[in-house]
Amino acid sequence: MRFLILIVCVLAIVASEEYVMDLSFVHTTDDHGWLDGHRHNSFAPSGFGAAVSFADHLRTSRHENDKDFLLVDTGDFVQGTGLSDITDPIGKLILEAADMADYDLMTIGNHELGTDSTMEYIRDKWSFPATGKYVTTNAFFTNGRVRHIGSPYREFTLPKSGKKVLALGFLNPVSHMASYLRTDDVIETLMNNNEVKSRVQAKDFDLLILLCHIGSSSSTIHNLEMKIREWWRETDAADNSPMVIFTGHTHRTNFTHFDDRNTVVLESGCYLYSVGYLNIKLTADGTLKTYHTFFSSDQKRFEDFLAHEGVRYQNFTTERGKEINAFVTRWTKYYDLDKVLACSDKRYYRRHYITEEDSLFNLVMNKIFPSTVLNVPIDYQDLNNYPVYFMNTGSLRSDIFPGTVDLDDLFTLDPFNTSIHYIPGLTEEEIRATFDRMNNYRNGVWETLDSIIEKRQGHNTLPNSNIPHFYRSSIVKGKPMYAIVGSDYDTTRALDILRDDYSDRTWNQFRLVEKSIRNIVADYFASSSSFQCEDPNPTHPYHRSPIIIVLVCIVVVGALVGVVMIFFRRRPTRISRHSMSYGVGLGNVETLRPTMSPPVDTQNLLSNNVYDAYDDESYSV
Repeated sequence: MRFLILIVCVLAIVASEEYVMDLSFVHTTDDHGWLDGHRHNSFAPSGFGAAVSFADHLRTSRHENDKDFLLVDTGDFVQGTGLSDITDPIGKLILEAADMADYDLMTIGNHELGTDSTMEYIRDKWSFPATGKYVTTNAFFTNGRVRHIGSPYREFTLPKSGKKVLALGFLNPVSHMASYLRTDDVIETLMNNNEVKSRVQAKDFDLLILLCHIGSSSSTIHNLEMKIREWWRETDAADNSPMVIFTGHTHRTNFTHFDDRNTVVLESGCYLYSVGYLNIKLTADGTLKTYHTFFSSDQKRFEDFLAHEGVRYQNFTTERGKEINAFVTRWTKYYDLDKVLACSDKRYYRRHYITEEDSLFNLVMNKIFPSTVLNVPIDYQDLNNYPVYFMNTGSLRSDIFPGTVDLDDLFTLDPFNTSIHYIPGLTEEEIRATFDRMNNYRNGVWETLDSIIEKRQGHNTLPNSNIPHFYRSSIVKGKPMYAIVGSDYDTTRALDILRDDYSDRTWNQFRLVEKSIRNIVADYFASSSSFQCEDPNPTHPYHRSPIIIVLVCIVVVGALVGVVMIFFRRRPTRISRHSMSYGVGLGNVETLRPTMSPPVDTQNLLSNNVYDAYDDESYSV
């Protein structure tokens, strides 16, 4: 018997020592201010508080079982919702929520860098960079002395395995940012920053983590990994040390495990439509085993996974999660972000091609622009400057859903509060050539294509998906002169092209139209009498009006009374009338946010692993 006990103990020890490192991650990226869940999309209804609660339970469980856990994010935490963009500075509330989440590692994205007020807040008031966990290896402040926005790297020890970790953070250079900011080339930074280079080459760590606001399929990711591996193998040709690369920016989900060199790459979508989970186990002989999955931000999905993993807890929402939920609710009410401003007759899809009836770009460019922009007192309504509407397909960031349209919906549609400008005095030839040039711009160079519209068909503005970066409305032939009407960023680039191609002409500076895209969309729906909600303030898909609630209560009470009377009538013992009492507690009817959309079309969102249309990396994604 003692011998059997000894064998069991030895086997238990061997099993416990099978892995020299057992580390789990929860990864978020490109949140873009989505703290409050997606009220229009049933597959991702839970907010940031649920995701943080999920991470809290995993951290607690892993540590209780002598395993390690890290919560990481790879940038673009701001710009995309009302909670993010209604404040001054932009993103203040979102960054405060990130503080509450207690991330172990974060890096910066192009949307933080491209927003002046956000960067001023990060520089002057945000407390997280001081923790050393905000890793920005190739992003700098240049006012005064040149210094990293966060930390150039982070070195730390995993509490359970005792393994040493080195973390670096990168993004591709950003062109649109304040003059006091600088982003260097990723590979050049690795090669020329002696402080970073020496730490990577010394390899005084067991695991390298790269936080990259760069698409997982980008050549930059491959080149970065290969250069580091080249250094390591100069001293040990058989070196196969584990490297985990978390990516972002392209709003996709992707996982790759290169078994031959123990490299793992994970990208986890965007907008909390998706939260990534990764577990890595390193054996004593250097083999890296991995498991990964992606969750939509849904508390039920989180709970199912925790149950599958044997994680026990009393309440799903942790104290940290409760704090975040209360924070979101308080500021949503403070800024009236759930205030209903208009109603939509149906769903308009930003992914649908402009020729389709339910295309958002068809609605905005062929209906809303002509009926609203032309009403502003600006002198281009005459035939000499016939308007041709011009839009970057990244300008509109969200569908318009059927039913109520609230203030937050308008921010998610146009988080940049895009101004509208126009350039007058164009010939038909010039406007067609400008449009073609803008659609042929890829990665900083102009390419030549015979035809744009005919060759570029599809529903996603993704590289190689054959759809234009820019849409334009129809050109009515025979007009003497035309005017481009578009967003400030688009028309700025169009003006640059015109100056390059027609340098012999003097172009007037484009002029500002009084309202932004956000404003004119709100005006259009608010003024359209056919788009009236049945209930101007619905609280549920079933429109629970007071009359319906009263009728339901009467029916429920009557049914309960009937059941109780039948029950007592069937009892053999005589019941005194004085001993009978009936009570029905109705409590407070919970008020729900409206979820009036039909089941979401998840084919593009999940099956194709693409969560948001985007342009090439020179654009703001």
